[in-house]
This record gives sequence, C-alpha cells and structure tokens, in this order.
Amino acid sequence: MASEPTQQRQTINKENKTETRIENEKPTTLHKRNWIFWITIISILIIATIFLYPKVFKGDRLEYIRSKGKISISVFPFFNSTNDAIWDAFQSIIQDNLIASLSVSDEFSVRNIESVNNIMQGEKITNFASFTPSLASSISKKLDTDVYIYGNIGQIGSTIRINAQLIDTKSKEILKSFQIELYSEKEFSYKIIDSLSIDIENFLVISQLKRK
Repeated sequence: MASEPTQQRQTINKENKTETRIENEKPTTLHKRNWIFWITIISILIIATIFLYPKVFKGDRLEYIRSKGKISISVFPFFNSTNDAIWDAFQSIIQDNLIASLSVSDEFSVRNIESVNNIMQGEKITNFASFTPSLASSISKKLDTDVYIYGNIGQIGSTIRINAQLIDTKSKEILKSFQIELYSEKEFSYKIIDSLSIDIENFLVISQLKRK
C-alpha cells in the first residue's frame, strides 16, 4: 500500500502530464482555427471576384481603353452561317462599310480593310467558318488595336439576324453584343450598317460622355 506522500506525488505528476498535454494541444487547435479562418476569407474573395468581375474589372478595362484617347478598332468579315450562298457577298460588304462608317468618327482609329485582310491571308485563313474569336484576337493584337468587331449572319426560319460582338483584344472579353434582324436580303441596306455603327459608337463614346 503506497504511502500518502507517494500518492500525492503520483497525483501531482498526473496533473502535470495533463497540463502539459493540454498546452501541447493548444497550438494545434489554434493552427487549425487559423487555417479555417483563412480558407473562409479566400473562398469569399473568390466568390466575390466571380460575381464582380463583369461589372467592375471589365468596366475598369473599358474605362482604361477610353482614357487613352482614340480607340483603335479592327473589323473582321461577318461569317455567313445561313447556308444560303446569297449572303456570302455580305460577309465583306458589312465589314467594308462598317469600317467606312466608324472611320468618320474622330474618336476612333479604324484599321483599313486591306490591313485586316492581308494579315488574315498571311495566316492562311480562307474559310471564314474556321475563323474563331481566338484567331481574331491574335490578329487584332498584330494590328495593335484595343478592340475588334467579330460577327456573323445567321438565320432561324425566315428571320435573318446580323450579330456583332465588340471584344477587348487583350482580355478577349465581350464588351457588348449587337443584333439586327431582317426578313430577306432585300431589306438589307447601308442604313442597316450605319445603324450598327451608331450603336457601337454610342456604347464606346456617348455613354462615357453621359457619365461626366
């Protein structure tokens, strides 16, 4: 039978071991809590970035382009995806006249059709069906332009739709999409292209003036 002093020493040793174990566990617990805290913060930032990017970061990029002075633009042929060969000629007609219409504005520096098409030929792009936004972005960089216009002519039923996208060359973000609907090629006119040009100009210039 252990004496009383011996029992007291054993009790004290057990208490010391317990305290030591608890002290050793504290850093681990704090470490885990810190990790949970930072993981939560990072998750919130990622979610916020996903939702705010189109509104904030794209907006900042557009403001930067506007602030540089003249906005440089490349306009590419509008791909005919209607399966109706009658619209093939309009691929270059829209491109050429949109370039001419936008060039009237002192706010823009628009690359001429020869410059655009020469680089396309140098890239051996002969079939517009294979001309992707990624290729357009690459060519736009070679032309040293801030934005480019990439479009197509589509058809659903009797409705012809001319789609145009204004795309940031650097980020490849679509800044704005434009659409015009027709019901036959007979409805197509230069006024249609002028209307599309005005819509683009309003977006790039007039909307900025309204903010001042």
